[in-house]
Amino acid sequence: MDDLDWLRAAETDELPAFRWRLRGGHPSPHDFIDQLWNGLLVMFVVEKAGDATPIGLLSAYQADQRNGHCRVAGARLTLDGSMDNSFLAGLALFFDYLFGGWPFRKLYLETPEFNLPRFASAVDRGFLVAEARPTAFVFLADRYWDVLFRSVTRESWASTRTSAPGRYLLGTTENTRVG
Repeated sequence: MDDLDWLRAAETDELPAFRWRLRGGHPSPHDFIDQLWNGLLVMFVVEKAGDATPIGLLSAYQADQRNGHCRVAGARLTLDGSMDNSFLAGLALFFDYLFGGWPFRKLYLETPEFNLPRFASAVDRGFLVAEARPTAFVFLADRYWDVLFRSVTRESWASTRTSAPGRYLLGTTENTRVG
């Protein structure tokens, strides 16, 4: 199965579908591809090393190089519902890639409030800083939810990583490949 087939399957799977950007919508295959690449700087599928099983998608979009910021989207799209640190390790590698390749000051992450528990450890540690909270902004499950904008600065990312090579506060880079 290639990456597009896997992403289409994830789009329709009950676990991730309503947490992802399409919020349960099903565009045509052509529109799906266009939506994936619209306004994109870079996108990677995160895979578990060893068996190359895709577990998530990371993208950087709306890059504003003049003002030094970019939006980041990360979706753990494991169809089997398994949870481990592989996706977080991929996210750490992705932050390294973005801060190492472009002069961004900040990376912005946007999430509906129902996804906030998935980021609880990063919020509790002060790693993701609150920037804005439009209220009653998205509709899902018969109600409106706030949207949360969080940021990671170049400085906070540099201090978040520990001194041990390849290890991060968010997880470990072992057994994970971004590509």
